Amino acid sequence: MGVSEIEAKIRAAGKKEAEAISKEADASIALFEGEVKSEADAVITEVARSRSKGVEQVSKRIRAATRLSAQETVESAKNRLIDEAFDKAKKTVLEASEADKKKYLKALADEGLKQIPGAVVYVDPAYAHLIKAEKRALSDFGVVVESKDGVVRIDNTLTAYLARVKQAQKAEIAKTLFT
Repeated sequence: MGVSEIEAKIRAAGKKEAEAISKEADASIALFEGEVKSEADAVITEVARSRSKGVEQVSKRIRAATRLSAQETVESAKNRLIDEAFDKAKKTVLEASEADKKKYLKALADEGLKQIPGAVVYVDPAYAHLIKAEKRALSDFGVVVESKDGVVRIDNTLTAYLARVKQAQKAEIAKTLFT
């Protein structure tokens, strides 16, 4: 065997070995690509699931915030209507006849005197001609009933009286107005 034959055998053996290495590499690459694809599919599925949960959570938060906002808007409108009703009641009293105003002042004074017998009744000078009471700047229609020593005081001015009634009867008023 000559050198050229040995070279040919070495080349043939090298070529066979190179082909075997190439086939093995191709098989390893295909296996690796399959694993990578499976892992990528799993990651894609998890991301999609996570995104779906995130979208669902955001959607739930938006719906809850919308419901809360709607409830607040309704409550605000109801409170505004109640305030308007009390403003109208106050206006009605202030625009009443002198005879009716006398009755209102007497009723407010009597109510205070029931709670503080022998007390002093004060009225704003603007309304002093309507009731027998001491004059004091109240800046409001109504009376203030005060014990002689000044320790106990009942503010039965129209603004204070309506505020107490509104607070005490708010639920009942809302029930009447909105059912």
